[in-house]
Amino acid sequence: MNLDRYLLCDRLRTSTLPGRSRSTEVLSDYSRIVASSAFRRLQTKAQVFSLEHNASVRTRLTHTLEVSMFGELIADGIFSRLEDEDLVTPELRFPFSKTIQNACLLHDIGNPPFGHLGEYAIRKWFKRNQDVLGPTWSDFGVPTREVSAHRASFLRFDGNAQGFRIVTRLQWLVDDYGLNLTCGLLGSYIKYLTCHDESEPVPPFRKKLGFFEAERPRVLDVWNRIGLTTSDRLPTQRHPLVFVMEAADDIAYCLSDIEDALKKRVVSEGEVRRDLSETLLRHWPDSVKVPANARRGARFLLFRFSFTRWLVQRAVAIFCGNSDSLSDGSFAKPLLDCDQEARMALDKLKGFTRRRIFIAPEAVDIELSGARVVEGLLDAFRDLLRLDPDAFQNVLDSIESGGRRDWEIETRLAALLPTKQILTYRALVSEKSRLEPVWRTHLILDYISGMTDGHSLKVFQMLRGIQVGVSR
Repeated sequence: MNLDRYLLCDRLRTSTLPGRSRSTEVLSDYSRIVASSAFRRLQTKAQVFSLEHNASVRTRLTHTLEVSMFGELIADGIFSRLEDEDLVTPELRFPFSKTIQNACLLHDIGNPPFGHLGEYAIRKWFKRNQDVLGPTWSDFGVPTREVSAHRASFLRFDGNAQGFRIVTRLQWLVDDYGLNLTCGLLGSYIKYLTCHDESEPVPPFRKKLGFFEAERPRVLDVWNRIGLTTSDRLPTQRHPLVFVMEAADDIAYCLSDIEDALKKRVVSEGEVRRDLSETLLRHWPDSVKVPANARRGARFLLFRFSFTRWLVQRAVAIFCGNSDSLSDGSFAKPLLDCDQEARMALDKLKGFTRRRIFIAPEAVDIELSGARVVEGLLDAFRDLLRLDPDAFQNVLDSIESGGRRDWEIETRLAALLPTKQILTYRALVSEKSRLEPVWRTHLILDYISGMTDGHSLKVFQMLRGIQVGVSR
């Protein structure tokens, strides 16, 4: 496996500090991620239990850190085996491990408020309000071909695609290249290889959007620089390191959700154990003597340590045993799906969480409210989407100049939009002004999807007149 190729340190905008080592470049990626506001906001976005006051229950940030830890463990095991077979050189160990860690840190950065139900609420809203997409865009002069190309970005909205947009555009520093991360890392982030609606049967790795049409040129630039295959202006080959990030996420979330449910007394250890398959029972510590005054869930923690250690070993073995097909793009499913025992065990655990945790009142009540919050925010900003392009420009200009206002409510709504997102919008309009209604739709969704759970609730209450004085 040619890791030099996959750890490419080129950036989409040429670095202002050329000649740095590969290790320095991946450390620079790391510092850009952890210092970003988008990463910090994960601390108040839910993993399962939204608006949770118990600090020991996971947020998206703590889940992300666990995924990064598992990514590092898998990366270390892979590199050691490849090194033993003289397939890699020692100086690549740190860049290899750090790139995987960085991809893991990014994997949920695009999640909207209230997680997957927030994604669903966004998709549902745009399906119910399709007039603000095709018909409105067409009325404002967007070419029919462009309407068709961009509609999926909203009708199939996904946090993975929004995450790529965040790190390549929205985290505005000096221009619209966002964090300007290395191409090796950007390739390691993209799990899904499409920005389109896909016909049945769905090709491998295209069941969700991996990026939006707006970012497709940048994805193709990354793919071409690395030397990954493309066809019909879409990537057709996954970056090999994304398989490691995906496996680390699978290992982390399948058990962390159950552990949090134990902490909240949604389920008991006995209920969990009774639902385990034969494979999983091998890891349950029946023979271990646990003191009566041990912390709640102690046996489950011991089980988690044993089971995740085994999954990490399986992921390492599968990656190393399939390095050729991972390199040539013929490997066609997630790593842990290739081990029948591991896949069935994970399916068993995921089934338990779906039946007993995701629909528990503690999760459902707030998530249903959260979906209404997201839809309500989109309802509130719908009037901005229906303004003609000149009127919307007047709204933005009046905010910046403090001049005459012809659109009083719309001006106040637009004043809520963050400056860096408006800068991104203006940069896109300057490149392709005929797509202004598309860029404006992204602008509104950039704002709403970037909110934390708690802030989205406050803004919703303010817009409904329930609460006043919401800070920016």
